Amino acid sequence: TARPSGDERRTVTTPEPEKAPPLRPPVKRNHRALGSGEIKDILFELTSVKMSGGEVSVFVDVTNVAEDSKRNVAIYDENYRWGKSKLTDTAGKDYEVSQVVFWKGKQKTSMYSAGMRGVQADAGSTQTAQLIFKKVPSNLKMIKKLTLHPFVYWRVVFVWQWQDKDLAFENIRLSR
Repeated sequence: TARPSGDERRTVTTPEPEKAPPLRPPVKRNHRALGSGEIKDILFELTSVKMSGGEVSVFVDVTNVAEDSKRNVAIYDENYRWGKSKLTDTAGKDYEVSQVVFWKGKQKTSMYSAGMRGVQADAGSTQTAQLIFKKVPSNLKMIKKLTLHPFVYWRVVFVWQWQDKDLAFENIRLSR
């Protein structure tokens, strides 16, 4: 085969590599958390448990640790028939959660007003879930077991999918 003459030579250029989008800084974990668990890129960190006048308030930071995906999170309360979170006292008696409220800054959203699929958790965002347990003995000092039962929803094309799971935390002292 003959070599191409000067006019027939082709110049080959290498394309410049595509720049990757800037990475989001890693999600900061709460090192003071009493415990944590994860379901489908959602991190649940138990931050405090407080007793006030026959009610126990449990605070859980809910963080979407995914880089680029939206999730919805539901922690059902007495307004729903699906699996609920519960606490067990040292005598072995169970108490189901009465009310769940999500806090994002000063914005408050009840589980009831959030609807069946709960609140939206954008990638990298954190909000706090407050679980209120009513009719708990006012002399309660320790929770033998707290079973958090969240549901995580995500969308695949036009279909919603979900995963729910028990996250158990044991021997929790109540603050007042």
